[in-house]
Amino acid sequence: MEKRSFILRDEAIRDRMLTAGFDLPVDPKHPVEVIFREYKKNRSLEANAYYWSQIVTPLAEHCGYTPEQMHEVLLGQIYGTSQRTFRGRKVEVPNRRTSGMLAKEFSDHITHATIIATEQGVRINTAERSDDSHN
Repeated sequence: MEKRSFILRDEAIRDRMLTAGFDLPVDPKHPVEVIFREYKKNRSLEANAYYWSQIVTPLAEHCGYTPEQMHEVLLGQIYGTSQRTFRGRKVEVPNRRTSGMLAKEFSDHITHATIIATEQGVRINTAERSDDSHN
């Protein structure tokens, strides 16, 4: 059986979902799982591109880091770090990554990173911000 999901935004979508639900086979040997949960929007590619091009890269250039290094520094500044041991050496790793963040979480991350960049004297072009934390 193929996976089907519906994002209920109006009654027409709800009606289509109910119709599809009535067509589900009932077979004790092959049960079907139905899950209802609040919809959480994933971050957009536009928001990710904005973060890297308008915040991380200019801040990295200002501070003398590569964009990847700057991203790691921002993660540590925003979420803190933990000390781990790798090959007998202690390393600091960020307590949180941006991968898997939902739209609202990533929007908050962008806000914190913008504040840090501004505090360092980097001018951020907020007019191009793709804030997809709503919906």
